[in-house]
Amino acid sequence: MTDFLNFKIDAIKFDKEFSEKVEAIEEKSKSLSKNYEELKDIELDLASLEFSKWISEIYLCCNEFYPSFIEEERSELIFAKTEDQLRNAVQDLLLKMEKYFYLF
Repeated sequence: MTDFLNFKIDAIKFDKEFSEKVEAIEEKSKSLSKNYEELKDIELDLASLEFSKWISEIYLCCNEFYPSFIEEERSELIFAKTEDQLRNAVQDLLLKMEKYFYLF
């Protein structure tokens, strides 16, 4: 297992802070899309597109996280994630994302 995955996250804090970052990026993206002059010089590569896919997957996991979820209520919230499930899902996604960034 990669060293950067040897951490424990507070799921509530992670959900809040990660979601805030994604929402800020989305706001910037909306403002950029209204200004063609700024957009015309942006060149995306496949790695950027793949990376954004993984970020979206983590954001989806955050949307499925319910801090007070009880496993016995699974039938009511089919996609709900507990803190451990969120942690495991993020860890799995980070492993997939690892090839898109370098840690020193």
